[in-house]
Amino acid sequence: MTKEIQDIVNKYFDLVEIEDTDFIDNYGYDLAYILLNIPTAMLQEYSALTNQKQLPEPAEFWKQTKLGDRLKKSSQYIYPGHEPLRDILEFLEEDVGGDYHERPTPDRIRMSITELPLE
Repeated sequence: MTKEIQDIVNKYFDLVEIEDTDFIDNYGYDLAYILLNIPTAMLQEYSALTNQKQLPEPAEFWKQTKLGDRLKKSSQYIYPGHEPLRDILEFLEEDVGGDYHERPTPDRIRMSITELPLE
């Protein structure tokens, strides 16, 4: 992670909210899933820094910002969802996918990160 990306994470980390952590059934086995509320400004600053005209692809943002590592080390989030955060984050270290989901407020956007199934 570059210093500039680290600065963005540091600036907005306390504003990141975890809405849910869970395992979702994928045809017989469970995939780890986290739903975050991310400040829109954080995503916009990241996009500007990486010369992107749109919001960054969620999995790229997750990996490049090392947001999972930061969440794992934080005592700010103890048990925010259906499953313990540490358990979920262990499965979200490698191959992940993601999506954005609109929120009724313009200052935040929902971002889901899901473990990709083994093929």
